[in-house]
Amino acid sequence: MYSSVQTAQNLSDVLNEFRQSGETSILTRLDLAAYTGGSVLDILSALSDVVSPVTGLLDDALARQAYALAVERVVSVGTVDLDNLTVAEINEIVAIFIEESLVCRVINDIGSSLTTEEHDPATCVTIIDDLYQIISGAVHSDIIAELSDTNPQLPDDVNVRMESIYQLALTVLEK
Repeated sequence: MYSSVQTAQNLSDVLNEFRQSGETSILTRLDLAAYTGGSVLDILSALSDVVSPVTGLLDDALARQAYALAVERVVSVGTVDLDNLTVAEINEIVAIFIEESLVCRVINDIGSSLTTEEHDPATCVTIIDDLYQIISGAVHSDIIAELSDTNPQLPDDVNVRMESIYQLALTVLEK
């Protein structure tokens, strides 16, 4: 879970820098100036190595997969103006990443039993949809609710909270 926590914090920091300094400044600082003026999809995708460095560890691979899924969700929900991000938008983008990271972790941990025990694809889709609802609600009530327009930083104990949500999701799915 460490990589997901680090990625969430890195993502929050980078998005806050976009809000404070603007797209051109941060992309130049990160040696990604070629993406200035590009689509949100291209820019957020280019940031993947910045927010979630590549290693050979499974934990890091899950965080990177979650980041890719989060980028896809962020882009699909509407227009995001990286030069004019609000704190609320940053918090929601980070929440989406945390949700995706927890879902990836749970699916990874239960995936083999789910695919061998449950052969009906419709039931598997329902289980995954339920998983997203559980995790999304918990992330918003346990983590994002504590953030504000004046304090967009993740809580110091975000790792404990993420682990607690993960355990909650596993417990609910076992029933």
